[in-house]
Amino acid sequence: MLGQGLPQLDLDLLRELGSLEGDEEGLKFLQELTAIFLQDTSRLVPELGKSLVMGDASTAQKLAHRLKGSCGNIGARRMEELCSHMEMTLKRGSPLVEVNSFFSDLEIEFIKVTELLTKMMANPSVIFEMHE
Repeated sequence: MLGQGLPQLDLDLLRELGSLEGDEEGLKFLQELTAIFLQDTSRLVPELGKSLVMGDASTAQKLAHRLKGSCGNIGARRMEELCSHMEMTLKRGSPLVEVNSFFSDLEIEFIKVTELLTKMMANPSVIFEMHE
């Protein structure tokens, strides 16, 4: 799978985000940012899949770009890398079949990231105890 050498989540970034406005406020900010990411990504990943099935490379490229940015903001590094490769592959005009394998990996990675972030939202201070 593409991005194997990258962490699923950039814990340093999450810790930094969780410390931005002091302990309690920073953790609240991180919870809000995580909730927005999960909500948006839960909508965008299926939309991307649908655009690929429909053969709409232009929409797929735009969605891959949006997802890449969202993943970068929350530190989902493997997802970010997969979206980047999807975006570049689509930009080159490569056949959609080349993008489908990246999308399958993205779906798997999204499930893993969602599980980790959901656990973190229940107790955001856990990010300070986690190790990469």
